[in-house]
Amino acid sequence: MSQGGTSVTAHTGAGDITVGGSVKAEKENVALTVDGEGDISTTGEINARTSVAAQTAAGIINLGGNVTGGTSVTAHTGAGNIIVGGAVTAEKENVALTVDGEGDISTTGEINARTSVGAQTAAGIINLGGNVTGGTSVTAHTGAGNIIVGGAVTAEKENVALTVDGEGKISTTGEINAGTSVVAQTAAGIINLGGNVTGGTSVTAHTGAGGIIVGGAVTAEKENVELTTGKGDIEVNGAVSANQANVSLSAVGGDITTANKIGTIYAKQNVGIKVTLDDSSGNGGNIIAGGSVTAEEGDVDMTTAKGNIETNGAIKAGQSVTAHSDDGYIIAGGSVTADKLNVEMTTIQGDIKTTGNIKAGQSVKVEATEGDISLGGTVTSQHSDTEVTTHTRGHIKVTGEVQSGHDAKFMTDIGNISLLKFVNADNDVIAKTQSENEKANIVFGGDVTAHRDIDVMTLLGDITFAGNTHADHDLKALTDNGDIYIEKNAVAGNDLSALTQQRGNISIDGNAHAGHNLKVLTNNTGTDTKDGSISVTGNATSGNDIMANTINGNISLKGKVRAKRNVIAESTGVGAITSGNDITAELQDVRLTTNSGKIDVGGNVEAGHNVATVSQTGDIHMQGDVTAKNDVTTRTAVDGDIVFEGNVVADRDILADTIKQGDIIFNGKVRSKRSIAANAQNTGSVILRQDIDADKDIAINAHNGNILFVGNNPTTEDIHATTKTGNITLRLTGIGDIKDSHREQKGDRAFLQAEKGNITIEHLGKGEVSLYKADAAGINKVTLQDGNAYFEYANGDVMEWTLANPEKAMLIRNMEIGRILNTQAQNVSIDNITQRPLVKANLVIIPDGTTADRAINDFTIRNINPNQGNGVIISRLWTNTGYIKANAEPFTLPKLYVLDQAVFSNSVTTSRVYGANPQITKGYDNYYWIDTNINNPRNALRIWRSDYNDGRWASMNFAYDRVQFSRGNLLDLGDNYYVYSQRIPLTDWMSYKTAFDDFDVPFGKNMVGNYYQDFYRYPWNIMIENRVVTTIKSADEDEIVVE
Repeated sequence: MSQGGTSVTAHTGAGDITVGGSVKAEKENVALTVDGEGDISTTGEINARTSVAAQTAAGIINLGGNVTGGTSVTAHTGAGNIIVGGAVTAEKENVALTVDGEGDISTTGEINARTSVGAQTAAGIINLGGNVTGGTSVTAHTGAGNIIVGGAVTAEKENVALTVDGEGKISTTGEINAGTSVVAQTAAGIINLGGNVTGGTSVTAHTGAGGIIVGGAVTAEKENVELTTGKGDIEVNGAVSANQANVSLSAVGGDITTANKIGTIYAKQNVGIKVTLDDSSGNGGNIIAGGSVTAEEGDVDMTTAKGNIETNGAIKAGQSVTAHSDDGYIIAGGSVTADKLNVEMTTIQGDIKTTGNIKAGQSVKVEATEGDISLGGTVTSQHSDTEVTTHTRGHIKVTGEVQSGHDAKFMTDIGNISLLKFVNADNDVIAKTQSENEKANIVFGGDVTAHRDIDVMTLLGDITFAGNTHADHDLKALTDNGDIYIEKNAVAGNDLSALTQQRGNISIDGNAHAGHNLKVLTNNTGTDTKDGSISVTGNATSGNDIMANTINGNISLKGKVRAKRNVIAESTGVGAITSGNDITAELQDVRLTTNSGKIDVGGNVEAGHNVATVSQTGDIHMQGDVTAKNDVTTRTAVDGDIVFEGNVVADRDILADTIKQGDIIFNGKVRSKRSIAANAQNTGSVILRQDIDADKDIAINAHNGNILFVGNNPTTEDIHATTKTGNITLRLTGIGDIKDSHREQKGDRAFLQAEKGNITIEHLGKGEVSLYKADAAGINKVTLQDGNAYFEYANGDVMEWTLANPEKAMLIRNMEIGRILNTQAQNVSIDNITQRPLVKANLVIIPDGTTADRAINDFTIRNINPNQGNGVIISRLWTNTGYIKANAEPFTLPKLYVLDQAVFSNSVTTSRVYGANPQITKGYDNYYWIDTNINNPRNALRIWRSDYNDGRWASMNFAYDRVQFSRGNLLDLGDNYYVYSQRIPLTDWMSYKTAFDDFDVPFGKNMVGNYYQDFYRYPWNIMIENRVVTTIKSADEDEIVVE
């Protein structure tokens, strides 16, 4: 042991200094000095009251034992290594290990200094193998070489600085703690911080070319953590924290990696992780955050120029989270949260995939210029937009819920959009694809809610809403080429519209509701109706209009359809319209129109204004009731039946019209507050199965077809057609019948009643008219061109009945006439005629043949009963045969011309009139004969058809009781009938003739007043067969008078 009372010195100009034992300077310093070249070596302890200094101009300094300086400890060599084998302590000042030139510095024991600890070499390795503690700072500085710190490093008040000016690695395995900053910096080399690193202010690791490895926790208590490499990777296997400031990890052309779970990054303010492009190699680098990344009050920003970004832990920022790659994918395996501002993930060329939740206080933006986007967790933007976009090419798939405080936008140029769970936006939900050549679909797999609009569009691709869809304002789905599927309920506070522009079907499987308008439109111009159909399975309701339009495609409305205003369904090309339930337009119209396709409504139809159904080619089938506050209009233009299964009610007009071909069938009741018209204009029948009722007119027209009153049941049904103030018109212009089935067993009966108007039945073609009853307040007019007329009852104030075909017959069981009956027919058979109650006028009957110059073939009225006090006038009768019985006083035939024979009777007297082959037979009270060789009415039609008889024609007047006034040739009187003496029956006259008289020539003129008639003799056996000629005598006043 060497001991000095004051100091210990060993000094040589050149050579080695070796201290084998312990050295102690009790009051002052220990100094070991070589002025020239030489090594200094100690193996024992060295203690000094003040400083310990070992210095050589060139040589190795090896302090093998513990070294303690009361003030400082220094080891300084101009060139050579410094080796410290034991503990080094500077009790009041610093420890300084310095190599001016080339040389390594190596310590294995602890180093403690009251102030600083410094290890510096111009070129060489610095290896601090033991713990190093500096009261102020700790520095290790080499111009070129590695720095190795094997133990803990502590700078209690100031910084720890590990610096390599040139090329060299920095490696630490123990903890590093600094009162202020920790700096590890090398111009070129790896930095490996193997233990925990704590800076009282900041921590900085920088390498100009090389990687950075963090093995333990890195903490900057007040300022930033900055890990920067100019060319290399950064690997963080421990926690990185900036408790009051920022964390920055930056690399050029290298990867930045944090280990799974333990590789966490925390900053009170911002976290920046950035890889820039290496211009020399063109390389970028990946960012892989295996653990959580947190910027408590600031931003998280991860950017790489050319590389991938992967996060497996939670990413959380007090402000914003940004992840961007120019050329590479982004994968976020954990949650991503920006408490106050935005989350933004963008790539220029690369996919983006998240499996955790994304949450932003403001907006979420996920954008790939070319690449797919897959978001696996919930996406939430609390106060602004969620925007997910791919540009050039890329799909979007979101498997978690989306909650947006403003808009939720999903956009692709070429790529599908799949949103598989709930999507909610406080403003708009927008999804659009712009692909024109490749199919790009949009799928909403869950419910969609927007507190303003939902706007979905594709150019080429399908749109699918698999869940419930709700927009407080507008809901719009638009595709140029693609189908639209709404699989559950769809609700829009304002307008709901689904539109395919060129090709595509629309299917709504749930209910659809719009506060304003509901529009479903397809514009398929192809011929395949499967490419342009509209199907609504649930109910469709709107506060304004509902419109369903196709060009070529079917429209199927299976649920109830109800609009505040209009319901409009139209197929302008090829396509049918079917509805399985009720259709209601509360204030305006229901309009169903097809160009080529049927219309089939399974429920009731009700409109506050009009109901209009029009088909160019196709049946119209209304299975329920149809009700309109205004008009009901139904029309088929080319080919199609119209069938109303239920009741039809309109406050104004009802019109059913088939223009070219088609039947019109009313299976239910029909009620109009104005008029009803049914027109089968070319080929088709009109069939009424229940009552039809109009305040004004009823007009039913057909051309080639029938007008039928036929019920629905096998038993007899009464079918009424009634007008309150207007007219009833049945018109048929081609081939067919106007009839009911009352003449069949259990047949149905038609009741036509115009309570204040007229009835007109016109058959201008070929076919019969057979109806049970026609009752008109005014004129009852029946016209047939080529057919029979059968009526059980026919009523009218004036009756005008015409049959144009002379082969056809008019057969009426009962007539009730107010004043006049006009007939124009060859064969007339009427069982009973009565007069309307309260009518005080004679009942006038005006019969004519089919033409004015033609005699009637047969005219029969079996019974006429006018009102009490009224007479019956047959104004003219030119007939071959006839029979008329009138219980009337008088019963008058002012002009009579019978070609064969006819019988006329009142309640007490029956007269038989002959125009050819007269026979006196039993059962008649008197007989007349008309010479039909003269005075044919055809030769004097004007006078015949006037009210005047100029004496050419016979007349007959059953005046009252048995009194009869007549003009003509009286053949014979029955027993107990008498004439005045100035007139003699022809039988009485001829009874005075002998068999030798000439019966072949006129026997003279028999003058009756101013009436002259040539009589021709007839064979005796014909004239007076089985007759007993009574003696002529004057008649009593109560017996028949024949003039």
